[in-house]
Amino acid sequence: MKYLIANALIYRPEDGVLMPPGREEELVTLTATANAILSLLVERHGVAIERETFLSEVWDSRGLRGSNSSLNQYISILRKTLAIFAPEHQFIITVPKIGFMLNSELSVQRQSNEDERPTVNAPRATTKPKKQRWLWPALLILITLTHFAFGMGKLLVESADTRVDVLPLTKVGQCPIYTLSPLPEAWHEEAISMAHRILQRVRLPACQPNTVFYFFVQDSIFYGEGGRVVLTRCVRNAGKAVTCHTQYYYEW
Repeated sequence: MKYLIANALIYRPEDGVLMPPGREEELVTLTATANAILSLLVERHGVAIERETFLSEVWDSRGLRGSNSSLNQYISILRKTLAIFAPEHQFIITVPKIGFMLNSELSVQRQSNEDERPTVNAPRATTKPKKQRWLWPALLILITLTHFAFGMGKLLVESADTRVDVLPLTKVGQCPIYTLSPLPEAWHEEAISMAHRILQRVRLPACQPNTVFYFFVQDSIFYGEGGRVVLTRCVRNAGKAVTCHTQYYYEW
C-alpha cells in the first residue's frame, strides 16, 4: 500500500517511507510516532482530527504516554519533512480549537498493487545506510547510560567539591531530587511523576537523613518514543556521598 500525495511524493504507511516519484534513492524514513500521525492524517484526508484522537490512536494504543506538547513537536517535524519534497505546498493544516488535518486541496491517490510491486525491494537497498548512520548514536547512548549507571556512585563520591553541576527537580519529603542536565519546563511534571513511580517500584525508603536523589531521563521519552531512565539514591556524610544505589531501566 502506498499513496501519491500532491503529485510530489510517495508515502508508504507500512514502513513510514517518503520519497519523490521515481527517485527512491532520496527516501526519508519517519519515526514510528511520526508515521502513525501521518498515516492517520492520510486515512482521514480533508477531515479535521481532534487532538484527543491523535493522543488516543497514536500514543495510548501503543501503550505510550502522549501530550499536546509532544503532538505539537511531531506535527512540526512532519511539516518540515514534507516541505523537503514540496515546499510550495502546505500539507498539514491547523484547525483552531480542534486539531489538525491533511490539506483537502492536495490530491491523495492510492496506488494499485501492481504499481507497488516494483518498489518492494527498494527499502532494503536504500534504508541499510540509514540504519548504519544510526549505529553510532545508538552506541553512544548505550555507552553513556552504562557509564552513568555504573559510574554514578564513584562520580558522586568524588565530587564533594561540587564540580558536578546538578539542577533541582523536586523533593521526596525533605530529600531533593536533582537532574544532571536541564529539562524544559513542559517536561518537569512528567519527569517528577516518573521519578516517583520508580521509587514506588523499587520500594526504597522515600527519604532518610542526608539522602539525595539524582535523575537521568532520555529526551525521547517525552516525545512518546520510549527510552532509558536512571535514578540514583545517595546518602551523604560531611558533604560527601558515602553510599549510592542506582536503579536503571533500559526500556521505559
